[in-house]
Amino acid sequence: MRKSAETLREQTALLDQTHDTIFVRDVSDVITYWNRGGEELYGRSRNEAVGKNSHDLSQTVFPARLEDIKAELIRTGRWEGELIHTRRDGTKVVAASRWSLQRDEQGRPAGTLETNNAITERKRAEEALQQSQAERAQAPRDVS
Repeated sequence: MRKSAETLREQTALLDQTHDTIFVRDVSDVITYWNRGGEELYGRSRNEAVGKNSHDLSQTVFPARLEDIKAELIRTGRWEGELIHTRRDGTKVVAASRWSLQRDEQGRPAGTLETNNAITERKRAEEALQQSQAERAQAPRDVS
């Protein structure tokens, strides 16, 4: 038992060292673990996040209906896509999100490990490039 607790502490310390946002939520989407990356990206301390509904806390905007996303998660054990979250200061962040389903000993869903990486700046650059290309395509061409 002591060895298990020590191993868990070591693994938690490792998760806190990554720049990725990592958190765990139960089957009701209540946060049970929140790493330092979550504190940095979303501006919310572990104490502010744990015990809160993850989607309510970050005002998540989903690319599809949440019910459909959860159905895929249950069916395949994973989901990935882009989410829009709101930081504590009110700014929006686009996140590349990956969810992994955790199951209990009987195979029932027990929780979800979610990792997020901010891609807001990359999305802005892609949109600017697309706009520039569209403007160039519409510009009159010199035929001389």
